[in-house]
Amino acid sequence: MPQAGIPKDPLAAHEVVMQRVRQFDQRRKEQRRTPLPDEARVNVTVFRNQLIHRFAAEVIEIGARGMRLAASVDQDIRLGDHCEISFSSSPLSGRNRMVIRWLQTHALIQVFGVEVEALGNRPDELGKSVHIA
Repeated sequence: MPQAGIPKDPLAAHEVVMQRVRQFDQRRKEQRRTPLPDEARVNVTVFRNQLIHRFAAEVIEIGARGMRLAASVDQDIRLGDHCEISFSSSPLSGRNRMVIRWLQTHALIQVFGVEVEALGNRPDELGKSVHIA
């Protein structure tokens, strides 16, 4: 069964295949990802029952109510988890209480959204203030 876009003539088919190989090789050599500034890295501490899970994540987007973050696929991230986001090496230093509101798992990363946690949502936080950077 012939491939779509491949001519039946062997010489023409060879040229088409070689052109596709060169295009693939060129795309592979392109820089796919630039290094992130220090401000784009955060430490995430997830609180689930009595367990605490810490991991590093990268900031994709910051909005008025929360952030979109990316972490490696092997991290145990669940919807509704309470977490603390800390910017360790930036002018945004501090700790922010958040709730994980959505999660998308891809082949190599998990992209998840966190939203600022409202006061009084956690029993241990009643009457305490929340620091928002």
